[in-house]
Amino acid sequence: MKTAAYIRLITSAETSKESVLEMNILPGEKTPWHYHTLFSETFEILKGTLEVGNGKGFHHLRQGDITTIQPNEKHCYHNTSTAECIVKVTLNPGNKNFEHSLFILKGLAKDGLASAAGTPKNSQTWHCLFI
Repeated sequence: MKTAAYIRLITSAETSKESVLEMNILPGEKTPWHYHTLFSETFEILKGTLEVGNGKGFHHLRQGDITTIQPNEKHCYHNTSTAECIVKVTLNPGNKNFEHSLFILKGLAKDGLASAAGTPKNSQTWHCLFI
């Protein structure tokens, strides 16, 4: 049975200084190199493994490992294993817009309208997200 994409909001920027979310990262799921200007992003691995790249190289994180990406620091992640990874992501300061974007991207993936990484398959879908 194929595992579905999921995301859960633990703490919202609406009510706290931080955004805290739990989500799964499916086998093979990855992001391109990118950076955030408004917040740091902390990954805590709750289950499985995750490869996280930053300016210092690639870090192979396992259950219990934590790493923080600072604002403006280029980074990416990739689940290179055959099992899902469960990760707690903390944004500091919190960012309601980023919370929404993660829910949209995971929802598109769950509906089959995006890759596992959340990249929309249809350019019109991508365009509609950012109008």
